[in-house]
Amino acid sequence: MDELMAVLAGDREAGVYQIGKPLDWARLVQVCAARDLQLFVLDGSAIATKTELLQRCAEVMQFPDYFGANWDALEDCLTDLEWLPASGYVLVYDQPEVLAKAAPADWSMLVEILACAVDAWAQTNCPMSVFFHSTSRLDMDAIARLG
Repeated sequence: MDELMAVLAGDREAGVYQIGKPLDWARLVQVCAARDLQLFVLDGSAIATKTELLQRCAEVMQFPDYFGANWDALEDCLTDLEWLPASGYVLVYDQPEVLAKAAPADWSMLVEILACAVDAWAQTNCPMSVFFHSTSRLDMDAIARLG
């Protein structure tokens, strides 16, 4: 959790990370609120398909009505977020192994899109970080591991 907090505090580079340790959800919410970081939490326990993933992303991130429910639209919305202004964005995807195992190609595409979104936000003064919360090893090159 301390390494996650270092990322949120700006002491460690924003990025795409995997966290294997338990999270202190109350503290995470508190820190994000104090730093004006928009926190999104995806419960992946019931996300096994691309359709379920896109639907949950749209709900959790309050995507506009024009969201097209496809990969391009997901990337467009993730790199915009003008409807939710903040000093930064934090996505915690809990139990991503469900999608990774059920739909490996979709999982791969998601990781690529999230890494692109993090890179796009890095060009601004408004960082985005993505944290995959899982005790399973998620083998993707774009994911750094914390703790």
